[in-house]
Amino acid sequence: MKISAPLSRQNGLSLVEVLAALVLLGIVFVGIMTVFPQMTLFNERTDAKLDTMNLARLEMQHLQGLPIKLNDNSTISTIYSASNYKNVLIDAFPVAPAVATHKKIKFTSNGYDFEILINLTREHLSDIEKNMKLDSVKVKRGDTLFSISQKFYGSRSGERKIKRANGLLSNKVMTYQTLYIPK
Repeated sequence: MKISAPLSRQNGLSLVEVLAALVLLGIVFVGIMTVFPQMTLFNERTDAKLDTMNLARLEMQHLQGLPIKLNDNSTISTIYSASNYKNVLIDAFPVAPAVATHKKIKFTSNGYDFEILINLTREHLSDIEKNMKLDSVKVKRGDTLFSISQKFYGSRSGERKIKRANGLLSNKVMTYQTLYIPK
């Protein structure tokens, strides 16, 4: 009779070790499968957001050359009545004419909102402005409020007058915008 040693060497894996390895691999596999769909969803959201931003940029370029009047909501309604944008709701938000010379247009697409601010042309001059002698200048590409002030006044001091006459809140001017220059 042969007696085997209690701590003899075994070759191969036991059933418990194989099952433990399979459970660990299953956990890793399930973890990977839950991360990748979330990454795909994240990429889809980013694409939807970029699509809405690009739409707002395209509309801003389109509206840049249009003469939209301060008290004229029909112009904006006309522009957007024929819009065929998929999944996009475009709302015009009028700003009180006594406060500013801008209108906000909100683009809503796929749950993302982007607002663009349109600088409006003047519909009519006030009585005070009629009594003042005003020149007008159309802003060209590369013009700044400083360069226009230099051209008409020879110094930076005219910036404040130009801003006041046009209802500007900042020093930003847009290409093709008409500015009124008080003398």
